[in-house]
Order: sequence, then C-alpha cells, then structure tokens
Amino acid sequence: MKKRFYSVVRNLKQRKYGDVVVNGMLVLLTADTVINKQYISLLAAWRKKVLRYIPSTRPITKKGTREWLQKKVIEERDRLLFFVVADNRPIGHVGLYRYNAKNNSIVVDNVIRGVAGHPGIMGEALLAMIRWAKKTLHIRTFLVDCSSNNEKAIALYKRIGFCEIRREPLIRVKTKGGYVFKDAPVHHTGIIKYYRVIFVMPDAHE
Repeated sequence: MKKRFYSVVRNLKQRKYGDVVVNGMLVLLTADTVINKQYISLLAAWRKKVLRYIPSTRPITKKGTREWLQKKVIEERDRLLFFVVADNRPIGHVGLYRYNAKNNSIVVDNVIRGVAGHPGIMGEALLAMIRWAKKTLHIRTFLVDCSSNNEKAIALYKRIGFCEIRREPLIRVKTKGGYVFKDAPVHHTGIIKYYRVIFVMPDAHE
C-alpha cells in the first residue's frame, strides 16, 4: 500500500495541468504549473492575504512562491495541491500532506480561499477531495489542524463533519517574514494564547 501511494502521487504530478480534475471543481497542480506566471502570482497574492494564519520565515514573493511550489509541493512525495475552480477560474486551493502508511492517514493541508463569493464552495471542495482520496489513494483517515485563532477555518471543518480530538499549546515566534508557531516547551510558564487544534474526519463519513 505504501509503495502504491507514492507511485500514484508521483505519476499524478507528472501529468499536464488540467489532466486531473475532481468533481469538476478541483484541478491538481502538476509539475508544469511551476513555470506558469499567472498561477504563481495568484498563489503569492493569496498567501500574503492570509499571512496571519500561515507560518512564514521570510517575506512572501513570487520567486519564493515558485520555489515553495517546486520544492515543497511538487517534489514532496506525499503532498498534493488542488486549485478550487469556479466560473472557470481558480478561487482558492486545498491539499493533502503528511501521509502515514501505518495508520493509512493523511492531513488536509493548505486550505486557502483567495477570492470572495461562492458560499460553501470550500467545504464542497474539501469533501470532494476527501472522496477522491478515498477512492484513488485508498486513504482511510483524514486529519486537519489549524491555529486556534483561525475561527473561520475551525467553523468550516466542524461544518463539514470533522471532529476536534485535541489541542496542543503553541507559542508564536516572530521572524523576518512574519512568524512561526512552535510547540510550547514543557516547562513554559507564560500565558498560552494559541493552540494547535487537531480534527479527524470519522471513517464512516461519506
């Protein structure tokens, strides 16, 4: 199962952009999207827009976004990223990452809405991706985590059926590009303002 998962993911990402469409609303970002200036510009703009929710060690630029897409998405053997498409244009993205062969689980990742409108589309996109991953990648368990200050994300995950299973204390550390969240030290004595909220999608959910 483990070898098959990585083989399928590798082959999917080597196809042309537009060859992997899920439910008419998700399009997989493949290796050739790295050289598409329009897509890189969209990704960079969206990441800047939600910088307070995503960790960044340096300022977000188009060049840095292209490097991130190449090295942290395309070359990561267990990571997939999909554009969410509406009205024939990308309006956000959702993804999968951190495959665990032992538990046959994966983490829902990089959920970002870039364009307003289309109420409910991000929830529909996530459920479509989960159904696709069950069928195509044979994943059994889906997890997701986000910072406790991201109330919109928490509400979204609960609305589509994810259940909170635990919270882990975090500290926020400033960087030149923004900040990163780190696990709070065991003997941390300061006030805990942030938590990593972890959710799971029940296996029976369809």
